Amino acid sequence: MDPRRAHKARRAPAGAAQPDRGQYVVLGRIRRLSVESCHCPGTVAGPRSIALEDKTVLELGAGLGLPGVTAATVGARQVLIQDQLEVSLREVTATAARNGVDDRVSTLACAWDDLGRQLPVDFREPDVVLGSCLLYEPDTSLALAGSLSQVLKGPGVAYIVAAEWEGAQDVFIDHCKEARLIVERSELHTWVPDAEQEATTMHAMFTVRTTTTTQQ
Repeated sequence: MDPRRAHKARRAPAGAAQPDRGQYVVLGRIRRLSVESCHCPGTVAGPRSIALEDKTVLELGAGLGLPGVTAATVGARQVLIQDQLEVSLREVTATAARNGVDDRVSTLACAWDDLGRQLPVDFREPDVVLGSCLLYEPDTSLALAGSLSQVLKGPGVAYIVAAEWEGAQDVFIDHCKEARLIVERSELHTWVPDAEQEATTMHAMFTVRTTTTTQQ
């Protein structure tokens, strides 16, 4: 079993709705993509925006695909949203349609280790790669670093937001370095409204590029 899928299964709250029950998202008017706001409902500090107008964008391990669909709403030229689960990608398509960007959003069902063979030609060197909630354990960190090494062959840059989980962040950095990728880690402070109290969580955003990529 994919370790990402196993982790999501054991962390899902009792009675939680499944993606095939229509969890599409209607987005408001947004001009620039905030990586943090695509990851969590609220942000306490450090809004960090990425200009995506006329860019090709690849989202990895999408779930419901909020970062990728949001990228399309702020002007990305083409967006490809990848996940292993067909049910998740059906909800991505519904979300894109509800937000009027389905003409620029497509999906790809495949495993990360097969990404290089499955990517359409237009996305083999995307301008931007997005990912949220992907680093669950060391095995997923290795798989994600391997995927990024396949797609970051030109001037593209990846932005990965993740919480700490069993040392996976440090393992991810190590694997990226082994793949000759440059990694920068920025600490994020986010808040998530709770029924009883506001819970503060610690996340990080990883900016990943090749050694030949200039700062964007």
